[in-house]
Amino acid sequence: MTREIRWMSERNEVTREIRSPKRMKKLKKEKEKQFMANKYGHLGICDYDIIPRKNSFVVELYLEENYKDGGKTRIEIFKSKNNNYSSMFESENYELYILDEEFKTTHSIKQIKYYIKGEYKKKYKTAIQHFSEKINIVNLCEYASQIHNLINHTTYIYCLPLGYTFLLCNSITKKFPRDIAKLIAHKILFFLPQKIEKTKKKMMSPKEMQDVLNNSNVMVKKYLCKFLKKKYNFNFSNVSVCMGELIYIYVDNNFAIRIENYCYNTDLIHGNNIYVFYRSIVPFTMPIEAVKHNKDYKEEYLPIFMYFSKLENISNIYNYIDENYKFLYLTTYIQKLPLAYTFILSNNKNKIFPREIAKLIVRKLLFFIF
Repeated sequence: MTREIRWMSERNEVTREIRSPKRMKKLKKEKEKQFMANKYGHLGICDYDIIPRKNSFVVELYLEENYKDGGKTRIEIFKSKNNNYSSMFESENYELYILDEEFKTTHSIKQIKYYIKGEYKKKYKTAIQHFSEKINIVNLCEYASQIHNLINHTTYIYCLPLGYTFLLCNSITKKFPRDIAKLIAHKILFFLPQKIEKTKKKMMSPKEMQDVLNNSNVMVKKYLCKFLKKKYNFNFSNVSVCMGELIYIYVDNNFAIRIENYCYNTDLIHGNNIYVFYRSIVPFTMPIEAVKHNKDYKEEYLPIFMYFSKLENISNIYNYIDENYKFLYLTTYIQKLPLAYTFILSNNKNKIFPREIAKLIVRKLLFFIF
């Protein structure tokens, strides 16, 4: 199986599990076992069970693949609330401490073989020796705790489809070398996992829902003005898109430029006064002299007004606003901006990526899928 097929299979599997809440618990357990197997599989451990408790922490390390059918042979790692550690060898009929820090108890391989008699197997030796040392027990507890928190208390699981999708896309587009793509998937998509709230979301009243919607509209208009400033170097105070039929571009609180869809008829509005800038039916000369006599006119507005005297300019700016309005309103761009800024600030401190690469990651990765 090629890595692309494996990524696609894993992405589809995770997406399927996420959509089925009843299977999420099983998926999380499987992911915990996958992490633990990558770390400790070389010791001959076949299965894992991480059990966090209120005053203790337990990790079961199963030494037989058929443990569900009766073969319960395992090593139990235990951490007490007083930070005392122990490792215990357990089989069907015997329980024997390998190391118990609280009661200062230890048993060697030779002693374990003697006490449990016929239930000991040679393949257990590596794991027993490894967990006869306190440092290895402490490291396992810390690692298992980190993995459990990552899987159960962050958005890691929910980000996995995005990670696999990025890897699949990159395998086609070749935007990043393979190793860099893996680093991005590991370090960027999950570099700031947010804690999942266990409490149910509070139902909002119609007023609260309207407040959220109004705030979203304010943010969309703010970024539209920002985009226009960068693209055209014009300082517009506000932009309003009305049902995809009309666009109002506010030069200030007094002047607004109105553009109609399709025909691109353009007017300058000042209170009850309307100055015709462009008509598609008949040639029309902009009444710039009449505009100049308006009491609120400023000389700095002239380049803006003159720009809207040509059909090509009007159509370009109309289409630019329409395209970016849909982009801001229909995607998660605005919601992801704090994540992007946090990444840039973190990278400035940690220097993981060169500055230009960091910018490329923000533009091409954080917003590559919506």
